[in-house]
Amino acid sequence: MFVSNVTGLMRVFCSMLLFAAGVCAAGPSPLPEFIFSDLAGVTHHPTVPGEKLASVLFFYWHDCPVCNSYAPEIGRICAAYTNCAFYIVQVDPDLTPTAAQKHATPAQIALAWLLAQKPWIVPIPGTTKLHRLEENIGSTLVELTANDLQELDSATAKITVEGDRYPPDLERMTYR
Repeated sequence: MFVSNVTGLMRVFCSMLLFAAGVCAAGPSPLPEFIFSDLAGVTHHPTVPGEKLASVLFFYWHDCPVCNSYAPEIGRICAAYTNCAFYIVQVDPDLTPTAAQKHATPAQIALAWLLAQKPWIVPIPGTTKLHRLEENIGSTLVELTANDLQELDSATAKITVEGDRYPPDLERMTYR
């Protein structure tokens, strides 16, 4: 029985060696082209060999508690391995460049912008979910510069508001 198990293992091992030899004989295949731009508009090619030993991509989602808890560790790793190029890739398609630079969600940016308009404006966002309430409270920590406010103002000025605020039946109830 022991001999047949060893023979079976040898066959598997030899098959793996032949497969590896076939892959090596086929030669290296070119890496797929992966190009992206950072927040400053600089184009990066992480799969193209350069001055660094390796390129490391961290895929990050702003709502992920695991990603958020490892953020300080990512900073430590980047500082420790200076011979590698590190890229943090934000995978949220709805995240705007302003929100990414501020490490905030689009909702937090919107609420921070609203809070910055006038001191007497008080947003009243509605939610039934605790994590959304925490997200909304986090908007008070977002600091928008005068340049940020100008960019957001110019972006909102391009939006065309169409239609009535209420349907006709409800509009009559507002006594306007």
